[in-house]
Amino acid sequence: MIPRDIRDIPSQEKPTLLALGNFDGVHLGHQHLLSSLVQKAKVRGLTPMLVTFEPHPAHFFLKDKAPALLTTLGEKIEILKKWPIETLCLRFTDEIAHMEPDDFVRNILIQSLNCREVFLGHDHRYGKGAQGDAPLLGKLLSGGEAAVHLTPPYLLQGEIVSSSAIRGHLQAGRLERANELLGRPYLFLGTVETGEGRGKKLGFPTANLRLESPVKLLPQFGVYGGYVNLEGVDHPAVINIGIRPTFDSQIAKLEAHVLDFKADIYGQKAGVKLLFHLRKEEKFANSSDLRRQIQRDLEACRTRFSKAEPGKKSAEQKFSFND
Repeated sequence: MIPRDIRDIPSQEKPTLLALGNFDGVHLGHQHLLSSLVQKAKVRGLTPMLVTFEPHPAHFFLKDKAPALLTTLGEKIEILKKWPIETLCLRFTDEIAHMEPDDFVRNILIQSLNCREVFLGHDHRYGKGAQGDAPLLGKLLSGGEAAVHLTPPYLLQGEIVSSSAIRGHLQAGRLERANELLGRPYLFLGTVETGEGRGKKLGFPTANLRLESPVKLLPQFGVYGGYVNLEGVDHPAVINIGIRPTFDSQIAKLEAHVLDFKADIYGQKAGVKLLFHLRKEEKFANSSDLRRQIQRDLEACRTRFSKAEPGKKSAEQKFSFND
C-alpha cells in the first residue's frame, strides 16, 4: 500500500462503499466500523474500500506538535490484512489540504472511486478547513442522506474507545487497558539491528529494534513482557523501552531479550507485541544491581507466561499476530 497522489488514483469500475478516515491504531471502534462496512457492502452488492491518508493530517499541519501515532503506515497495513477490504492510501498534500469539501467528494470519492455510500466516524471532517461533514456528503451522493452511515462512539465498559484514550493509557503505563481498547497487543514493526552490546556483557543479550517511524508513540518507559515475532512465530520476551539511565543514555530505544533463544537475527524484520507491564524504568547504582533486577524481570515474565492453563488462552495468549 504505497501512498498515491490524487492524480494517480486507480479508477474503480465497480461501485464502492467507502470508509473514510485516518484509522490510527485500528482499534475496537474502527473495527466495529469496518465490520459494519463489510456487512453493508455485501448486502448492497458494493465493493468495500477504506480510504486513509499519509502522512496523518495532524502531522501535516502541526508537524512535531501533533500527537504521536499508535500505528505507522506499515503497521496499519499489517493489521488491515485480515479484513476483506480494498485499502487506498492517499498522500496528504497541500492540494488535498486546501481542496473544497464538495470538490473532494465529487472529484475523488464519486468520480475516481465510484462511491455510492460512505461510512464515517461520528466526528470525522474532511476538506479545506475541515468544513466537510455528513450532511454535505448526503447532499452530493446519489443516495442522499441514506447513503451516509455515521457510526456512534464505541464504548467498552463505559469508556469511549478512541486513539487519544489509548495514547493516554500507554503513556500512563496502563498497557493492559490500552490493549483492551485496541483489541490486540500494542505493536511495533522494525528491523533488528546491532546495539552497543551492553545486554550481552550483562549476560542477557538483546535484539535492538530499529523502529519504522520517529512519530510512533513509545509507551511509558519501562520493562514489559511480550512476544518477538520472527517469520510468523511468536517468541516470549522481556522488552525494555527507554533511555537506559543506568548508562546515562539519552536516546530512547526498544530492546528485547528473547527467552531461550540463541539464533542470529540481525537484519531481520521483526514484530514486537507488548502484553503486560512489569515495572517502570529505573536507574541503578551499578551494573551488578541492574543484572540482579534483570534476572528478577525474567523470572516474573516466565511466571506470567506459565500461568495459562493447558488448553486455555491466557490474557497474554489471546491475541494472534494478525489480529
